[in-house]
Amino acid sequence: MLLGDFHFNHFTQFLEENNAALLLQLCLLIRKKLPEFETIDELNQQIYGAYNEQSKLNFNQLSVHTFKLTWHLALHYPSYLTNNITSVQ
Repeated sequence: MLLGDFHFNHFTQFLEENNAALLLQLCLLIRKKLPEFETIDELNQQIYGAYNEQSKLNFNQLSVHTFKLTWHLALHYPSYLTNNITSVQ
């Protein structure tokens, strides 16, 4: 994740307030394992407890939904990724 601690904490608080438990779990797992990023398959299994076609579909939907929720950060902190522009490029 390219979020600093302040923005990460704000985003996870937003997820908690909106009862987005799986989204929160995904974000916390990724944050905990950085920079030892696990494979998508391993994250999938940690979130859903199994790895099969249905869990892959669910995981992809979860990932997309998590990314879509970053609108909240963009709305309140338009320059939240400024510190990481070189990393993104």
